[in-house]
Amino acid sequence: MRGGWDAVKLHKLIPYGLSTVGVALVLLAAGLLRASVGSLGLAPLLYLLPVTFAAARWGRAPAYVAVVLAVIGHDVLFVDPVGSLTITHVDEAVGLVLLLITASVIARLAADARQGERKGREAEVTRRSKRARNRSANA
Repeated sequence: MRGGWDAVKLHKLIPYGLSTVGVALVLLAAGLLRASVGSLGLAPLLYLLPVTFAAARWGRAPAYVAVVLAVIGHDVLFVDPVGSLTITHVDEAVGLVLLLITASVIARLAADARQGERKGREAEVTRRSKRARNRSANA
């Protein structure tokens, strides 16, 4: 398909879509928790789950998308005035900024760990390949 969305382009969007679904599920869980308990308490920490998963599985970019969506979603759905991106209480603003910073740091650390693991596997393949070549050259 020329000039359109081919399978490769769509495949690259899957991590972003799944990160979005993860955040949506956590927002749903937070809403159910707020409806049953009356307050969210530490529920915003749940947003770290899709962020960490996205970073560990797909890297930084999908994780940062999850961070931004979590902060905006929480603000719009649970922070007064509900339904807007306006924050009227300083403690809510501080909480959202801390969530953004924490989730961003976790996203970076998880993505770095993922990249380190990949490099370790590549180094091991290279070592095995060199050993095999040395054995066949000495034989």
